[in-house]
Amino acid sequence: MYIFTIPALFYFVPQVWNKKIIWKILALTAGFLFIFDTLPFSLHFLTYAKYLPNNFNKTLDFVIKDIKSKPDKRANIFLAETEICGANQAWAYFKFSEFLLYKGLTAEQFDLKSNQKKTPDCDSSIHDTKVSLDRFTVFQYGPASKIAKGDYLIVTPEITDEIKNNSNKDYLESLNNEHDLVFRTRSAFAFPMLNLKEIIRYFLSVGASPGQKLFGVSQKRPFMRWPDFYVFIHK
Repeated sequence: MYIFTIPALFYFVPQVWNKKIIWKILALTAGFLFIFDTLPFSLHFLTYAKYLPNNFNKTLDFVIKDIKSKPDKRANIFLAETEICGANQAWAYFKFSEFLLYKGLTAEQFDLKSNQKKTPDCDSSIHDTKVSLDRFTVFQYGPASKIAKGDYLIVTPEITDEIKNNSNKDYLESLNNEHDLVFRTRSAFAFPMLNLKEIIRYFLSVGASPGQKLFGVSQKRPFMRWPDFYVFIHK
C-alpha cells in the first residue's frame, strides 16, 4: 500500500525543494523514515503474510502423514514455549486442533498437550467459547503434561517472548539434545522485521541486562519474526 505514495513524492518534492529550507528538512525526514522504517516494515509483513499460511499447511501435511504412518498409538503434540493462559497464544493450540481435524485426522489419532500449567483463573478466551474442547488435554484444567519419547514438539512463529523468535539458533540447537528435527520450512525470501525501532532496540540491547529499558524501549534482541515452523520428535 505504501508504494503508491512514491509517484506523489516524485511529483511534489521537486516543486517545493528550492522554496524554503523547511521543505527540505521535511522531505529528507520523510524520505529517511520511508527508507529505514516504512519500506522494510512493509516488506516484512508482505513476505510474512505470504509465507506463514503456506508454511503452516506444509507443517500440518507432514504431521498428518507421519501420524497416519503410526496407526497403533495416539500421537501427542506439544507447541514449544506456548502459554495456554494467554488469549493470543492459546488460540495457536485451537487453530492446530481445528485444522488437523479438518485435514482428515480424528481426535482419537492425536492429542494436544502443553507443559504449561492450566489453572481455574486462566484468562484464555478459549474457555469462554461453546466449542467442545474436552477431546484434547491442553484445553483441560490440571497439571502440566510432560513430553515423552515419540511426542511431537512444534516450534511456531507464535512462540513466547522468552525465546524472542523462532530463528533463535541457540534455542533450536538446544532442542537437538533431546529431540530429532524431522521437518522444517524454509522461507528463502522472507524479510525480517528490521525497521527503525528494531535497529534502535538492537543497539540498546548491547551490554544490557534483561528487563532494562531506555526511553521506553525494551533492551533485548531484535524481534525478527521469521514465518518458519520446526517439527521435532522427542528421543
